[in-house]
Amino acid sequence: VADIDETIRQVRATIFELGGSGGGRGTRAHLVALAEELRPMVGFEVPVEFNGPVDSAVTDTVAAQLLPTLREALTNVGRHAEATRAKVRLSIIGHQCRLEVIDNGRGFVGHPPTGGGLGLPNMRRRAEDLGGTLEVVHPEAGGTTLIWQVPAFQSRAEALDE
Repeated sequence: VADIDETIRQVRATIFELGGSGGGRGTRAHLVALAEELRPMVGFEVPVEFNGPVDSAVTDTVAAQLLPTLREALTNVGRHAEATRAKVRLSIIGHQCRLEVIDNGRGFVGHPPTGGGLGLPNMRRRAEDLGGTLEVVHPEAGGTTLIWQVPAFQSRAEALDE
């Protein structure tokens, strides 16, 4: 059943991708290109997964914050995590856009550091500016999962237009 569910998810993602406009210049293409661009910084290939109608649901307003957030998250993986694997997942869940960056690195001891870099504060500010949240989770198995979630619609007018 899990294999069938995964196959259905992949088929749906492919259908959404084929139905997207912009000739490959949508959010999907931009995220994949960014992950590839940052491959030398991270030290390995980072697969990017999509769930839902990403290209049609992610507004320009969200995309303008999504891409720098992903850049910062993957840069942090490369600089600090000491990870050997990572993946990116972008999902549209209801009216929410959810970016997850998951790695198997060393994680944080206790809480994320508050001094030094601006990466996490910048990602949090980008989410909050859009009415969303940033959560950093440390699974018992190790590593770090960053969850950046914002409303896919940024105003009542946008929500009504969809």
